[in-house]
Amino acid sequence: MQVGCSNPLNDWSIIEENLKLTKDQYEDISAIVKSDSLFNWQNKFIGRTIATIPDNLQSTWLSSGAPRNPRRYGMVIYTSTCKSNIKLKSIPEQRLSTIIKGFNLKVVKSDLTNFMTECNFITSELLGKLENRYEERVIYERTIDDPSPMIVLG
Repeated sequence: MQVGCSNPLNDWSIIEENLKLTKDQYEDISAIVKSDSLFNWQNKFIGRTIATIPDNLQSTWLSSGAPRNPRRYGMVIYTSTCKSNIKLKSIPEQRLSTIIKGFNLKVVKSDLTNFMTECNFITSELLGKLENRYEERVIYERTIDDPSPMIVLG
């Protein structure tokens, strides 16, 4: 399961998980209560809640919807963890830095294939529409440090 993680402050990091909600959950005052099933954006079951999630640890949102882009409902749950619980190899920027240093700045696409797969990069068509010799892979930023997440080109 992917989670967002802030830079540590006093050895603690904020953690976030973005969940998919149903319309009924979104419209309910307490969207997630004890024993609710939790799903990620790929509709994969990721667990059940052991307690109702308090308002101060979550925020709900919806996308407005448009033709061929249905309305979506979501929730971000926030918590924290000590930095010793975070594995550096799980942070894409740390892993990429290690790869680049290991190849003395002479990295080619085949050197990054496993990295992009393991970090769940997805195919993007932004540059390919302008110049077909490019292939882009992206991961999405998280909202902890940037409240307006955008695509990060990989």
